Amino acid sequence: MTEIILDGLLLERLIKARFPRGRQDLIARWDASGDGLNPSTIYRWTRGQLPRTGDDLLRLAGLLDVDPFALLTLDRGPVDRAIDRLLTAFQGKRGKRLDFVHEFVGRQAQWPPERVAKEHFGRGWRRATFQHDPARLANYYAVIRLDGELQRDPERPQTYHFAFRQSGRFADRWLGYGYVIRMGNNVRLFQISGHAETCATDGLNSPTLVETFFGPGPAEFCVASLHRFTATAGPSEESVGQRVRFPG
Repeated sequence: MTEIILDGLLLERLIKARFPRGRQDLIARWDASGDGLNPSTIYRWTRGQLPRTGDDLLRLAGLLDVDPFALLTLDRGPVDRAIDRLLTAFQGKRGKRLDFVHEFVGRQAQWPPERVAKEHFGRGWRRATFQHDPARLANYYAVIRLDGELQRDPERPQTYHFAFRQSGRFADRWLGYGYVIRMGNNVRLFQISGHAETCATDGLNSPTLVETFFGPGPAEFCVASLHRFTATAGPSEESVGQRVRFPG
């Protein structure tokens, strides 16, 4: 069975990069913010075991200053099975270890979830929004060009979440439909449909290029990250470079 686990190798690198005394500093910071943490628990995390609750995973992500989705990986099996497990967690049918997912996917009056950013990172989300006007151009793939705060650091991932909403439909609620992780030259895309793909950029200075479908009706698109970035959007043929795509 496909399992979602912690990326233990990434976790080890982030602990060493974030804290001068490594795990000892993580334990001290964790103890200062709530329940105790012991070395055996950190060891299990570095071997892939998820924290016991979603809030524990968010706390860990906050202390490491990394988006919680970047800490997740697969132990084996197809991505669509893993996406199914994430959606099952969203629907409240399986455990508490991934329960924060429900704040990112599905129809949301507020998106991205401010609670996650404020409580665990002490700041708000960075956002970029784009208005799609089908009277000008419709039914095409737009390229979102992202230049992120962390993209020149090969050891720290930056995650971008994607959502859209349509005025007058579903009470103007946002629908989160996936996320993209950039680390070094590697770009990974995950869509809630189960689609996933990767690409490699031409270098650390190259932007992250993401294609998303601008359809027949008006819509507002939003990209959000816990770290600073700039974003522009335009038709696909106006951008050159490797990219990932959310299928329309």
